Amino acid sequence: MSNYTLNNVRRFIFHIDEHDYWDMNLNTDQPIGKFADQDCLIAEIDPSNPICLDGETLSSTSGTSYPYTCNKGLKLDNIGYTGVDNGLIHYRKDRITNKEFYRLYTNSTYEIPSGDTRLHLHKVYGNTGLYDYPTSVNDDGSIKLNGGFYQGFFRSGNNYSVLPSSIEPGQEWNLSFDIRKQDYEPESNKTLNDKHPENKGIFFYLGTRAENKWIYLYDNIPMSGESADSCDTTEDEDLFDLFEKDITLSAQTFDTSSGFNIGSANDAYILSDNKFLLFNRTPDGITVKDYTGDEVAMIEYKTRRFDGNLFLYMNHSCSGYTVHTIDQLESGTTDTYDTNTFYRDIYNNALAFLVNDDGSVGYRYLVKDCEAENGYTVLSGNSYPGLVREGEWANVRVRIKASSDKMKLMFYVNGKLKYITKELPALDLKQLDELEEKQEGVAYNISLGGGTQGLAETILPDYMLVPTKTFPLEENFAGTFIGDIRNFRFNAC
Repeated sequence: MSNYTLNNVRRFIFHIDEHDYWDMNLNTDQPIGKFADQDCLIAEIDPSNPICLDGETLSSTSGTSYPYTCNKGLKLDNIGYTGVDNGLIHYRKDRITNKEFYRLYTNSTYEIPSGDTRLHLHKVYGNTGLYDYPTSVNDDGSIKLNGGFYQGFFRSGNNYSVLPSSIEPGQEWNLSFDIRKQDYEPESNKTLNDKHPENKGIFFYLGTRAENKWIYLYDNIPMSGESADSCDTTEDEDLFDLFEKDITLSAQTFDTSSGFNIGSANDAYILSDNKFLLFNRTPDGITVKDYTGDEVAMIEYKTRRFDGNLFLYMNHSCSGYTVHTIDQLESGTTDTYDTNTFYRDIYNNALAFLVNDDGSVGYRYLVKDCEAENGYTVLSGNSYPGLVREGEWANVRVRIKASSDKMKLMFYVNGKLKYITKELPALDLKQLDELEEKQEGVAYNISLGGGTQGLAETILPDYMLVPTKTFPLEENFAGTFIGDIRNFRFNAC
């Protein structure tokens, strides 16, 4: 009997479905590759570990360990001006006097002792009274997030850095989160999700915490509410004999520790040890006899924009500018705050990960876009639904691979690669284009359990007033994850 299948060749056609999402399986109990490399682990926060949770502060289990980790002793002398916006400095505005607020706003400090290189995140609050941020601790030590989240900064100046601010060539970042999506009964109807439901589900944020809040003063943007100085402070011996007379905030000075007024735009300075600048012949000046070798001089100046016609510089006619008339060009300069700077601060400096109501995972990223209004656009993308199930713990890992100017995000859920983004512009984490002492604790932020408030909780010298405008970070990133979180790991190698 002949073999009737001898010449019948069965040609199979293979098709891999969902090729954008599936790659390979990772053992979730014993992760392989860079996820498991302890030499790559920079920071880990485990709320169930007693050393990680102290009151309303989450800290990493030990000091971070990337090559440029440093803490030479951090002391922020101007933190009051920005720390009131996310509740790092918390008060009740209906139970505070002008005098006490002025002290908190102008004289608060924040310190992390030298050598402490742990990552510290603080429970977010607000002082405007507009929003609530409910969180609590579960019996198993995980954090219940029901409208609240934690936030902190990982770099300040040249003396404090506990996480990398850029991805080095040949390296990548791997961020791991153990989260459980839960449909908790609301504890408040005044959460960020209530105002911005489209931002619900954000469980991680990286970038600047807010835009430059002083735009409210620089551009005279109105705020709403009743002025603190409008309260009746008339002295009445029968009613107020036990109370100290309050102060009027509008009569107070609001300066940084270096003497810069918070309402003055475009201030800048450089420090120099040039002896021609240091030595002088005034009674209070430094002399050769007094010189110890470590003195520096501060040279203050204004950064100005030129609004004139630059073609005039090219004019060589008889009516053109000469050495006698060139000073007329100074009329073309302006000290007005450049709102383009306001938006440049946030380009490629705001990245969030989220879990949507349908169980899909995704990202949101604000990037520079020269063709868009204000020069930015918000990129976003999501996996297919059902990856993170209600009431079940899920491990979500995000792998960031970057080149000099591009990056890709790869989302793993329970050890399986589920979603790869398109090529995105690379992160550009940076300080705001402003005096750093006016923005202490604002740049280089991480949020766990939520996004960021932006300028939604702005507190200006008149603390009774509340913001009236919605700016990009609030509009796109003011939201939180509803559920539980029990572990966060940051790997880089």
